[in-house]
Amino acid sequence: PQSNYWKLHWDDHGINESQKFIEELASDPAILPRQVADTALCVLKALRMEHGAPLPVIGSGPDGILGLTWNDNCGYLHLQFSPDGRIEAFHEDLTTGELWEEVSEGNNVPQPFTRFLFKFASRCGR
Repeated sequence: PQSNYWKLHWDDHGINESQKFIEELASDPAILPRQVADTALCVLKALRMEHGAPLPVIGSGPDGILGLTWNDNCGYLHLQFSPDGRIEAFHEDLTTGELWEEVSEGNNVPQPFTRFLFKFASRCGR
């Protein structure tokens, strides 16, 4: 496995291109395990389709992690999906200076976590 492998993708072509890119990464389990890809795609589709979030920068990292990053005039949001099921989120609100960090264990994402993500997506996606 390429433990220091980072591949970034600026997506200007929509959710289908993002999905294709994540699927391409998942075609090699040493780069991205299938369950990480599936979880990230589920979250990305919900943020994009239900709340109009802009498309993120997508990057695969060492040890099978996948990152989704949004950076715009509202703030910075980074989601990191790990093979052990954890989803880590970091957010900086550039309008208020507020910092927020949360870790979700497994596929049961807590309501405060999803509410925050959807609030971010709807505020910055328009």
